[in-house]
Amino acid sequence: MNQETLASGRYVLDRVIGAGGMADVYRARDTRLHRDVAVKMFRRGSAEGVARGSGEARMLAALHHPGLVRVLDMDAECARLEPSYLVMEYIKGPDLGAVLRDGALPIHSTTTAARDIARTLEYIHGQGIVHRDIKPSNVLTRYGETSSGMFSFLLTDFGIARFFESSRVTATGSLIGTATYFSPEQARGDRVGTPTDIYALGLLLIECLTGEPAFPGTGLESALARLSRPPAIPESFGEGWHHLLTMMTVDDPLERPTAATVVRLLDAIDVPSEEAGLTAGNNAGLGAEETTTTEAPSQVRSLPRLPAQPPSGQPTLEALDMETASHPEPPRRRAAARARMRARALAAVVVLVGLTFAVLLIVFDLNAGPGPTPLPAVPGSTGAMLDSLYESVQP
Repeated sequence: MNQETLASGRYVLDRVIGAGGMADVYRARDTRLHRDVAVKMFRRGSAEGVARGSGEARMLAALHHPGLVRVLDMDAECARLEPSYLVMEYIKGPDLGAVLRDGALPIHSTTTAARDIARTLEYIHGQGIVHRDIKPSNVLTRYGETSSGMFSFLLTDFGIARFFESSRVTATGSLIGTATYFSPEQARGDRVGTPTDIYALGLLLIECLTGEPAFPGTGLESALARLSRPPAIPESFGEGWHHLLTMMTVDDPLERPTAATVVRLLDAIDVPSEEAGLTAGNNAGLGAEETTTTEAPSQVRSLPRLPAQPPSGQPTLEALDMETASHPEPPRRRAAARARMRARALAAVVVLVGLTFAVLLIVFDLNAGPGPTPLPAVPGSTGAMLDSLYESVQP
């Protein structure tokens, strides 16, 4: 059986372990260094894919962080004769999307995922980069001992990432990313930045906790849904999680927390000690055959129990509540609250005037008729108000 090779036989391709719109990912063997690698091959004739692959390789080559999948080699010079490709670190473990197909993660494992991804985002945002496509299939999982410090959830696929201060950033009106995990500004075609990644991470964590996308449906339905409502966040996961996810998924990008704040808020959330980490025993996805990106049995580390009350010097939810991407309690938020109060007061006045007018009509009708007809029973304070008005206008 002939095996396809690249780089004059150095990389021997095995099977496809992942596929996207412009490229396929193979497990391969580096015959020179005797190690397994992942080879991302862009399809022939895909000029955009070649350009993205080259940009992704050069961007990742300049980044050094344990939460990123490393790029080891690339070849985009002979794209007309053969596919261009990237050679990347091979991660033994399914992507998070494959894991979630078997159901929600335990809260303990979701906390690990949240901390790992948020710390990675903190690093890349600090380098001036916005990922723009945070989703489960772009997060790889691997086993790591709790004490090792190894990241169990790694961020990959920087094909559409951009330097957010660069002139190369996507122009307003363009839609780039995956609709299910769009931020409101992406759905509107507005300019994106680091808060876009925070919103997408919030949706990803909601899916980890519930096992279902926050905005299901077709791409168009999902993209439009977030423009009319916030994602549903079950309160059953505790006040800490509900508070954090609400902050991460607010409509206004300037009011979302930074990645660094997300990490500190996670440290203030109490995680039940009886929760086990992500294992083959409590999530079937990790005991299955390799699906999208790796060969399979894997688990992720369990975190030690976090204290219910943080030690001295440790941030609390209350202390960190106001640290967002903008400023504490923006003036427009206070103005919006006052506007809502005025609107409620006006609505109450309208209801009261309407009830008064209705009572007067009833009374005039009664005066013209043979005798009074009792009013229909109306429960609650509205009914009491109606009775009082009726008695005050009786002749």
